[in-house]
Amino acid sequence: MERRARSLIKMLTWRLLATGATWLIAFVFTESYFISSEIAIVELFVKLALYYLHERLWSKVGWGYEGGRRFHHGIPSKNHKAHPLKGI
Repeated sequence: MERRARSLIKMLTWRLLATGATWLIAFVFTESYFISSEIAIVELFVKLALYYLHERLWSKVGWGYEGGRRFHHGIPSKNHKAHPLKGI
């Protein structure tokens, strides 16, 4: 399972990038720094919460892990068999 701190850092870095894109798109359509900023601020907080919840829910889902790659409290599962070339 991914640690909460990692989920938070991923959430923050993604939101900064995505909110910047939202601000730019809003500015292209509105030509207003103020309206674009209002849209970006609302979008930032709503999507921060949604992303964090989404990540935490998916971290509890066991489906889709390859070759026992699932970890429990930082310790590989009993079925974990590290492949020497995996991750290269």
